[in-house]
This record gives sequence, C-alpha cells and structure tokens, in this order.
Amino acid sequence: MGPSGPTGTTGAQGPQGVQGATGETGPSGPTGDIGPSGATGPVGPLGTVDISTYVVTTQASGHGFATTQAMCDAGDVATGGGVSTPQIPFPSWVSASFPVTDGQTPIGWQGSANAPFSVYAVCQSTMTQQTSD
Repeated sequence: MGPSGPTGTTGAQGPQGVQGATGETGPSGPTGDIGPSGATGPVGPLGTVDISTYVVTTQASGHGFATTQAMCDAGDVATGGGVSTPQIPFPSWVSASFPVTDGQTPIGWQGSANAPFSVYAVCQSTMTQQTSD
C-alpha cells in the first residue's frame, strides 16, 4: 500500500433525519429572588360613619341621701352625663356627679344627692358602620 492522499472536499449535507422521542423532564431549578414591591395604589373614596347616640336615665326615689348610676349598653361609651334634682317637695343638693369607667373608658355616669333625683348618661354606640356612597 502506498501513502495516503490529500483530504478531499466536504460533501453536500445529507437530508434531515427523523425526529427523536421526547426526553424526560429535568429537575426543577432553584427558586428565584423575590421581586420588588409594587407601587402603592391610589387612596379610596371617603365613606360616611353612622354613629348612634342615646341617653340612659335612672331615678333615685324616696327621701334622704342616695347614690345611683346610669350605665351605657355593654361595649358603648359615655360621652357625658349629669344629675338632675326636682327641688320639689324640698330643696335638694348634689354631692357628686362623675363618669363611671372600666378603668380607662367612660361607660356610664354616677350621681349622689338627696333623693329624689335622676342620673343620666349620654352614650355613644361603638358599633359604627362605614357606608359606601
């Protein structure tokens, strides 16, 4: 045998082969970084608040010194109050008039006076409801 000859020129590309079968799904990649926070949305329209106010009155009857309380409904707050004496059948005097608290929040009113007299509390419902327009 003799020595090898020079390399020949590259031939033309052959026809495309038949598509092979789909391979198996690979493993999931690592979780990406958390993206930046979105912009703050616009402020919504203002609604209205329905506040219910009512008065609770208690009576101290008879004659002589007495103390009584006018209490708001559970969960409501007292926004004011007072003591009223009729001055009939004899002049009367009030010795105390102050809010009753649950330690911090006013929840009623207390009064002391010569009976008969009335104690009243102006109460506000804490059950407010925002309504839409």
